[in-house]
Amino acid sequence: LLKSLAQCDDDFAVLGGTTTTLGSGDDAPFQGYGTIISDNFFNGIRRGAFCRVYANANRFERNTFWTHCGSNLSVGARAAFEVSGQASGGGSDYAVSNTFANNLVEISSAYDYAIRLSYATNTLCLHNDCYDTVSQFVATVRIESSCSAIYVFASMADGKPAVSDATNGTTTVIISAES
Repeated sequence: LLKSLAQCDDDFAVLGGTTTTLGSGDDAPFQGYGTIISDNFFNGIRRGAFCRVYANANRFERNTFWTHCGSNLSVGARAAFEVSGQASGGGSDYAVSNTFANNLVEISSAYDYAIRLSYATNTLCLHNDCYDTVSQFVATVRIESSCSAIYVFASMADGKPAVSDATNGTTTVIISAES
């Protein structure tokens, strides 16, 4: 049975855990640098990727999130891609140098953002498009105050802002983002 919208609780890929202790446990940091997740057609999933501690130098490109995708997470935390490099002990073990490019998110699904970034640095968001937005959708990219060096270039948000930036613009470069 296909889960839909706010019922979706399965992630396609979880890259890393919430500790900095290397090993093979479920909570170990991610060590698969250079992973590429591309050319997928998602339907009925919560996140295409959840990038956690040490999820570094990965590429997420040309993925489509169709209308049955969404999230069972709380309002403000629902995104097709999420980066949270925060370690459980409170350390800032950022997810570094990830690229999100040419992804399409059909926002008639239950998302607040296409990409949500926290404890991320040197991240590139390039040509990500969101169409058929509904009222709960906020922006294509959400940048929390814990981020630095985020670059957003030419993102389409179908009438909504391309970027929601909690850093007050101090660490974000936006080039040709369109609403």
